[in-house]
Amino acid sequence: MSSAVAQVGGPGPLPPVLEVAELGRYWHVTFRKSSRFAELKVPSWAAAPAARYCKGAKVRTGRLTSSGAWVVQAVLIPVAFSRSTADVADVAWRIMARIEG
Repeated sequence: MSSAVAQVGGPGPLPPVLEVAELGRYWHVTFRKSSRFAELKVPSWAAAPAARYCKGAKVRTGRLTSSGAWVVQAVLIPVAFSRSTADVADVAWRIMARIEG
């Protein structure tokens, strides 16, 4: 199941949700296309800010090819959290905003 999600998030430089897709045990909420990155990781330090909003969530960060900056590429939310793509997108955006904001 995959769906586009209209502009979730607030004003400013933080990116909107590009896509919400259910893949296996996780919803993959994408903020930036993976093709923009030279390297992708799921850092352990990101588990703490993610857990404030959703237990078991994971954050995929990446190093941008253009600038070398590390930013959030996607947030993975356990499928058991919700069946609503809107709820999942909202929580994932809040996690991303907490890390980048």
